[in-house]
Formats: sequence, C-alpha cells, structure tokens
Amino acid sequence: MGLTQHANGTDLVTSLLNLMLACGIDRALGCRDDADTGAEQRPGAPPTSARFPSCTPDYRPVKDPKNRAEYAAAWGVPPESLSLKEGTHVTEIVKEESGVRGMYIMGENPVISDPDVAHAEHWFQELEFLRCTTCSSRRPPAYADVVLLPGSSFA
Repeated sequence: MGLTQHANGTDLVTSLLNLMLACGIDRALGCRDDADTGAEQRPGAPPTSARFPSCTPDYRPVKDPKNRAEYAAAWGVPPESLSLKEGTHVTEIVKEESGVRGMYIMGENPVISDPDVAHAEHWFQELEFLRCTTCSSRRPPAYADVVLLPGSSFA
C-alpha cells in the first residue's frame, strides 16, 4: 500500500504500468496491472475523487481554475459553484479541529488507515452519528449507530 499513499502515488503507479508495457508484460500471462490497495473501495474510489480530495475525478488538481471551468461546462453548472478548495483527507478529519460530527462510511474501516489507530478509533467513537454500509465480510466499525447490509458493488 505504501506506493499509493504518497502525494505522487498516481504518477508512481502510472510509471509502473508504463514499465510493464515497455517490458512486454501482459495480463494474459497472469501478471497484475493494478496496485493492490488492501480494501475493496480503494481501487474504485480515486477515479471519483473520493480518496484524493486534492484532485478532480481524473486526478487533475482541484485548485486549478481551468479544471474547474472544464468540469462546470461538462456538468452544466456555473464555475463559481465548484470550489477551488481541496477537500479533507481522512487523517485530517480525525483531528478535533476538523469540526466533523457525523460520517457515512461505505465499504471500509478508515480507522485502520490512520497512522494513529488508537486516536482515530477514539475519534470515531466520539462522533455524534456514524453510519456504515458494507458489501463484504469486513467488519464495519463496531461503534456505528447504523449498519446497512448489504451494500452493492459492480460485481
């Protein structure tokens, strides 16, 4: 997982894919061409900006006004309705000063992604409301107020 956790993780993965192509490595031979990220939502989350709040759905910087204008045109909304401010990473959300009081978690347990698991677990326990939806056997946080089963996936 370390590779995808860096600020330039997308570039690193793209570089590895390019290296595989240059070396003639083919999926048909049983080779993998994706980053094994450890949780079922991680592979699908980055393209939707769910995992990298500093990027648009196609990994472009959210702070760039050109990107905002392009998305506004595609979505048929005024550019000023789309923020140029980066979102908040999970490791920032669990800080007391974040102001987050409730959360809806889909398909993973973000506590295990935090470098300080004990602190993150305490923070999640202190939320006013926590709702989890899961489609796998992975145990959602035991302190959720509501757990919806089953979630759904493309599979």
